[in-house]
Amino acid sequence: MHYELRFPIDDEDGVELLETMVQCNDSVRREYVDYLRSVAKNKADIMSVFGKIFTDKAMYAYNYSGICNRGPRRKPMLKYEIFTLCMLEAWKAIGVEEDMLRDTLTVIIKKINGRKRNRKYFQKRRITRDLLIMDSVEVDSSDA
Repeated sequence: MHYELRFPIDDEDGVELLETMVQCNDSVRREYVDYLRSVAKNKADIMSVFGKIFTDKAMYAYNYSGICNRGPRRKPMLKYEIFTLCMLEAWKAIGVEEDMLRDTLTVIIKKINGRKRNRKYFQKRRITRDLLIMDSVEVDSSDA
């Protein structure tokens, strides 16, 4: 059976499939680590390349520790090879160490959640504005 993953990974199922494939198949693991190396090249800035690996939508179900004080329970990235061992292996040559990776992934998830909140806020605002416009059109047409 042959599976093909396209980057960036676009959903939670893709993340889970990648993790399973990396754990079960050494050649898939090597290919993933090579891909991580290629997207980072000589940059130690993980934030600038993370979007080439995973979309915001793919990361909604995850945070670094899995601990979440509010909202839905999250899956812990620290238990996934694709977020820890593979990234450390791929990026050690550009100076990425475990503490730096943990801190950066935590910030990335916070930013993703912030973008999600902003999208929801502006979507609600647009809907409210559209409803107000529709109400004013109905009032204007009933006056005629």
